[in-house]
Amino acid sequence: MKSKKLYAVMLFILLVNLGCACDPPLYNYTKYNHSPIDKASPLNYINYVKNRQETKCNLRDLPDKGIILYYANTSELLNSIGIPPSEYEACEIGTTAPSELFIVKQKSGNAYVINRGLPGAGGVATQVAELGALGVKYVIHIGTAGLLGSYLPNNSLILSIGSYKDGASYLMPVEDPTNKLAFPDLTLNKKIEEVFKQQNITYEKAVGFTTPVIYYQPLELIAALIIGKKPNHDPVARYIEMEEAPFFTAAKIAKVKAASIVVGSDRTVILNEKLTANFIPFKECEMKALENIINVFDQMRH
Repeated sequence: MKSKKLYAVMLFILLVNLGCACDPPLYNYTKYNHSPIDKASPLNYINYVKNRQETKCNLRDLPDKGIILYYANTSELLNSIGIPPSEYEACEIGTTAPSELFIVKQKSGNAYVINRGLPGAGGVATQVAELGALGVKYVIHIGTAGLLGSYLPNNSLILSIGSYKDGASYLMPVEDPTNKLAFPDLTLNKKIEEVFKQQNITYEKAVGFTTPVIYYQPLELIAALIIGKKPNHDPVARYIEMEEAPFFTAAKIAKVKAASIVVGSDRTVILNEKLTANFIPFKECEMKALENIINVFDQMRH
């Protein structure tokens, strides 16, 4: 009897494995995206970090507003916009990746957390989950993007109104898997626009395309995005970057209101039937983005 049961189990495993071998590529990204998930895991990790002796700053009662900033030297950027070291505290909460927090408490009364951005879906989804577990309710992503074609000007702040999903965005079970785009929080976007208009800040609104890689992207994909012909009235992507779609998706799971501002770091155009790329100096524009998002947070205090 035992041998028959063992044979049946082995046959079942074999059939399952054969079935998986016949699955189309990336099938598992959508096969399980209606499954329950462990929403407690980031909170469990943050509770562990709070009790570590190596954590040098107080992670309790943090401000409820945060920025995930994609600039390697965060201290330099803060100093460049007039925020001295006396107004912020830096600490490291990562154990496998260097997740660095800057807890900013300005003399003006404005307070927020800056998390130095980790690239790609794994980095940003981890960070927004951990910020949510730390009690942050609003998070704005400030990053860089590759501009596609000549539609968006250099040195402009670009407010995302959505981004085409990467594989990670499909994997996280938060919304209709047939939806091709992930979206920011509409109320937070509206607040950003209100403040920008009040202060006469020039900005663009556009849809992005989230890719899991910086280098080695298929040239035909880039060309197709630049040409911009979309079936079924899908919006045209005007830039390409690595974080927005998983950032928006993870934020919904974490119950964090999320928005994204990107600035152009390079531009690719089609010239004489060939793709041509040029880099764009972006530090000044990223400083402008940071300054104005801090102004948004200041307005949200009132």
